[in-house]
Amino acid sequence: GTELSCTALVDEVLIEDGITIGSDECLTSQELYSAACCIDPPQNPCNLCRSGDNELPLKSEVMVVSMVGETEPCLKVFQSLQS
Repeated sequence: GTELSCTALVDEVLIEDGITIGSDECLTSQELYSAACCIDPPQNPCNLCRSGDNELPLKSEVMVVSMVGETEPCLKVFQSLQS
């Protein structure tokens, strides 16, 4: 198969293919990739992409000014809030 980054796996496979929570494809993907692709969050982490019970896609490559005043991709800001 083709080697993908975790971000590409989410953006190019799971989202574009419309794989939904609870589907067999989703459960299989979680079993295969979650240990490698997911950060173990602290208790009650700040999640930029959560709205109620919904997880929204992260626009990982979009550049923003972080709280420390540096221009960084959303992925880096997201990861800093999870650790």
